[in-house]
Amino acid sequence: MASTISYYIYKFFLYSDARAFWRQCGLAIVLLLGIWYFNYHKNKGDFGVDAKYLIETRITDLQERNNDKKEAINSLERQVLSLSSQPDIDKIDEEIRKNLNYAHPDEYIIMLK
Repeated sequence: MASTISYYIYKFFLYSDARAFWRQCGLAIVLLLGIWYFNYHKNKGDFGVDAKYLIETRITDLQERNNDKKEAINSLERQVLSLSSQPDIDKIDEEIRKNLNYAHPDEYIIMLK
């Protein structure tokens, strides 16, 4: 560290114009700040590494939800096919009683939970 500082002091006195030295120092600082800025936004920006990770986890979550929805759709399609191919009167009657709370006047209903 000390040798670097002494090098810059030597370089400062070597220049006949001190403004050229400070111009080079300023250029180095600007370049370092530019490198830091782009490196920071590469990692933390809207399209950076962290955002990519969040997007990938969201994609996997949405794919899982999509698979669940497909399974539910397949289940409902099977139920519709079972109703439309040959109407089973007992199954239709059971669904009506369960979903619409329907009962004949001469029936007793016992609720079990």
